[in-house]
Amino acid sequence: MTAGGGARGVGARRGGEAIEGLTVLWRSEREVVVDKPAGLASESPYGSERDSVLTRVRRWCGEAKLPHRLDAMTSGVLVVALDDEAVRWHNAEVAARRWRKFYVARVGGTGGERRACGGGGERDGERGGADGLLGEHVVHLKRKGKRAEVVRAGGQRAALTVLAAAADPAVHGARQVLLELHTGRFHQVRATLAHAGAPLVGDGLYGGVGAAGSALLRHVALRFRPTGDEGTAWVRAGAGGGTDVRTEGRAGRGTGGGAGEVARGLMDTLARIVAE
Repeated sequence: MTAGGGARGVGARRGGEAIEGLTVLWRSEREVVVDKPAGLASESPYGSERDSVLTRVRRWCGEAKLPHRLDAMTSGVLVVALDDEAVRWHNAEVAARRWRKFYVARVGGTGGERRACGGGGERDGERGGADGLLGEHVVHLKRKGKRAEVVRAGGQRAALTVLAAAADPAVHGARQVLLELHTGRFHQVRATLAHAGAPLVGDGLYGGVGAAGSALLRHVALRFRPTGDEGTAWVRAGAGGGTDVRTEGRAGRGTGGGAGEVARGLMDTLARIVAE
């Protein structure tokens, strides 16, 4: 798996510049990829001018639209389309599941008991700890108010794979997991990991303990095709103090910020995936 060739806008690609305070990870004439900070909404409610990523980018490009969204508590890679053709392109790419999306989450709990309800019926308690989360998780989710709940019937299929786990460098007793998201359901990561017995630290909505400010859910990498291009681009939001862009097999460094708290071992695992 190598980054593809011929990506549109390669000459305009940059890391480290900013739009309305948002670090730019990648950009072309048709889209811009920013590092969304935790606590900032992806977009404002309809008719509202409340601060959000989209509100800020529209002050720079009035036609901007979002082909995907991150929860307010989630930081990291967010693609913003700059015209109607670009948003149609990315919507189709997402629907066809051509994007590859990688996240890091800080979890508590044992992570060793998967409940049968709504999932594949797998039980893996013998593994214990965050390592017990390794592997694929498939559940069915239904939105109920502000939450997504795992259900036996009537929900949407949600799938993710936990690839690696490591001790958290910032929160004693917590673990971090690197996962690949295969679908894009509402609160999918939070609800799925809570269902598996490992809610996010600080995520009280799903049973996580700890202060809300200790939560970490970061979209650390995305592989996607720029608008109208057959080649692919990898964009990574750094663990702190840097961003990484790989297109046409060439890697570059920017100066963007990151969470500053992502376990180095997980970022090393991610680097190996990008390099494959």
